[in-house]
Amino acid sequence: MPIFPCFDPTTGASGGSAPSGGIALSNIPLRSIDPTGFAVHDPDSLLKSTAYAAGTTTYILNALAVGSTDYTLAGTAHRFPRLSADLTADDGDGTFTTITSDDYFVVYYRLRGYSTTGFAARPFVAVAVDPASTVPATMAAHGTFLYKPAANAGSGLWDVASTLQAVNASFDAGLSVAVYSPTRAIQVDSFQLDASGVSLNGQNRLTNDPIAAGTPLKLVVGVATDAGSTTITQDDQITIDMQYQVFKITI
Repeated sequence: MPIFPCFDPTTGASGGSAPSGGIALSNIPLRSIDPTGFAVHDPDSLLKSTAYAAGTTTYILNALAVGSTDYTLAGTAHRFPRLSADLTADDGDGTFTTITSDDYFVVYYRLRGYSTTGFAARPFVAVAVDPASTVPATMAAHGTFLYKPAANAGSGLWDVASTLQAVNASFDAGLSVAVYSPTRAIQVDSFQLDASGVSLNGQNRLTNDPIAAGTPLKLVVGVATDAGSTTITQDDQITIDMQYQVFKITI
């Protein structure tokens, strides 16, 4: 006759020993992005300072007298200021696993709290292959951004050197999901939500962009301009609240 444990010998609780290992996959908190310790990539020295407090990142910019598409997310060169760190998945026990292009993984972003004292900006967060490169295909970034071209704010998705976006009078937060398989950036989705969490608009881009095997991937944040004609006044300030989470999947 089989014998079944009637209590946990460690805790005394009924029902036998509790299962060991693993983490709960419900109620997973988002991680707030504090970029103050990230590596800086700023080809034209536009970023004067970066600060972080209570979930909010503040960028202060140096002057840009003449605008250029090189400072937009959709330009033929990427010369906007950005900061990067290793992309990691939370193991749930205080440790983190570095993500590479060999992994199956999903990245979930939430952005809100955009404000600016000056120029029309596109503060962004993304996953990139080489954030130091000014060549869009080499940087190979896929992510999301906030923007406010006029009275209404909104958000959108960023795919290497193109964007899709929408604004709405009721906009409160931008959500985005990026899906990856080994050596492929598969898809990026973006949604604009109101304060109640109702979806206002949405964008989708099936990318299927190749990434070389064994490449360590980077989390990259920064500030681009909204248009090629946009200029920046000395000490213009941008604030944004950035959160994300990475889910590495075993198949």
